Amino acid sequence: DSVINHTNLNESGEGTGVAGSRSDGDFNLNVIKYTKETFHTCFNFIGDYTKSDEVSNLSLTSLQDLDTTKKYVQHNFADYMNRLLDLGVYGFRVDAVNSINTSDVAHINIQLYEKTGRNADDIFFEQEVIGNASEAAQIPPINYTFEQQGLRIQLHQPP
Repeated sequence: DSVINHTNLNESGEGTGVAGSRSDGDFNLNVIKYTKETFHTCFNFIGDYTKSDEVSNLSLTSLQDLDTTKKYVQHNFADYMNRLLDLGVYGFRVDAVNSINTSDVAHINIQLYEKTGRNADDIFFEQEVIGNASEAAQIPPINYTFEQQGLRIQLHQPP
């Protein structure tokens, strides 16, 4: 299970993660070199889940929201997943993937396949998209199931 788009609480100031990673409250994380520039510039929380722009660009509850349009962020996500595959992970369930624009999801996955040298069919993906009437019509689950450049992504819909 991966939550790749959100990091620590943005209201917490300095903090230490369970594995000893540090954040300084100004969007600087010491383990992965994320800085304020790698996050969305609007630090408001999602207030209306029927607006796709808010869902993709604002913070989920009080979690800092990475800007997945940035190549550096996409590269780090692909590197992270590649390291997990090297450790023997078979696939990924990506939580709250509807918070990431579908084109950014495609770029992340394409980079992953290029880095691993694996066939897209050899890496399993499930992506959590709620897909109910209280969410934006522009981000239905069907938008997160696609084939692009040999990329096949499985869809997970909660019961």
